[in-house]
Amino acid sequence: MPRAQGDQFLITLAYALQRGIQFVYQVEEGEVAVELIGQGEQQRLLLWEAAEGGTGVWERMVREPDSFAAIAREALRVCHFDPASGSEEPKWIGECAVACYDCLLSYSNQPHHPRIDRHLIRDFLLDLTHSEVVAGPETDPPGDHFERLLKMVDPASPLEREFLLYLREHGLRPPNTAQNRPSHDVAVQPDFYCERGGRPGICVFIDGAVHQEPEQAEHDRRVRDELEDHGFRIIAITGGQFAAGIRPNWDVFGGLPEEPKTDDVAVTASSTIEELLRRGESETLEFKSSLRLGVSSGTVEPVVEKSILKTVSAFLNSYKGGTLIIGVEDNGNILGCEYDFSAIGKKQDLDGYELHLRNLLNREFGSDSAPLVEIALHAIDYKHVCEVRVGPGRRPYTLIEQGKDGQKKQQLYIRTGNQTVTLGMEEALRYFADRWTGN
Repeated sequence: MPRAQGDQFLITLAYALQRGIQFVYQVEEGEVAVELIGQGEQQRLLLWEAAEGGTGVWERMVREPDSFAAIAREALRVCHFDPASGSEEPKWIGECAVACYDCLLSYSNQPHHPRIDRHLIRDFLLDLTHSEVVAGPETDPPGDHFERLLKMVDPASPLEREFLLYLREHGLRPPNTAQNRPSHDVAVQPDFYCERGGRPGICVFIDGAVHQEPEQAEHDRRVRDELEDHGFRIIAITGGQFAAGIRPNWDVFGGLPEEPKTDDVAVTASSTIEELLRRGESETLEFKSSLRLGVSSGTVEPVVEKSILKTVSAFLNSYKGGTLIIGVEDNGNILGCEYDFSAIGKKQDLDGYELHLRNLLNREFGSDSAPLVEIALHAIDYKHVCEVRVGPGRRPYTLIEQGKDGQKKQQLYIRTGNQTVTLGMEEALRYFADRWTGN
């Protein structure tokens, strides 16, 4: 990239690639997000699937050798250039100087309009039309089919991994693949997929707690009905009830799981949370006394909520994710969610507490973080604690904070041992390259 062009080149390229992806894979503008990160020679483009549940585009781009070549050709067309020669289309000569609403400009990228120039990226896109996607050795999965599937599951959903381990433990048949989009006409990505000899296959969904929320449940019903209309068979398994979901579908998984023994002792939610409390804080486990109120003052302190956000941000940015438990003091004393009821608005109960927390996280990190965060309330000693399970994010999640100079800055938090720390610019760039780009 010519240094004289700087971020003007990258900004233009970002929106051109975004438009190319939209047209090649027939997705909406809001389903593919793009952002320019870093500074100077460390600037990079970050593109990600913004649609909830994904669209399957990224898997196809990695799997299809000519994906970026096709995207580049479409981007050239969008920019009013012939994709073979790079010459400008005659009808746009004099009509579009550097960019227009028929090519790269949109209402959503208005702040960047003065810095978008389609001519800067023409030669680069022409070179990209001859590119080929080649998987590196680290992406080549081992021979064992279960191991391949375990590498494909959504890292934000531990239930998917547990489901595969359950199938393997009971000697049952695994699905053919995971996280694919079986129909281009239906914007949904099942957790697992089983082929049926050329016919529309079997879509397996492992539904965690977020799928019990009314809005998500209605969305699930609608897209799964659409899949059934296209001939696909649907299997939905709720939470960890694997045996109950497999038994009526024994033909798919090649058998029936063994009946549980009558003297088996189930692990309840409360015993699980108590086990977490006994472990103490670690790289993947953090305790917080309260959500809004200071413990010593009993009044609303912004630093308390900010501490919650820092921890969740760090877990989202980590490789493993983590669990935050709110309502527990450092000494293990159960303060309870009830302590914050007076500070969460009119609905001063557990539902209001969870709603306040969910709105806080969505407002700070965006709605695409919602599938990565599961919130559960557990009763302990006549009080309740809040368990927040956070999966690793597919992009960095930063916090906007005001520095000592009064300027607002983006801060990247990560976990180091049992502490949440912020990274300086150089550290953040290195961490980003290792965590999200693999470079």
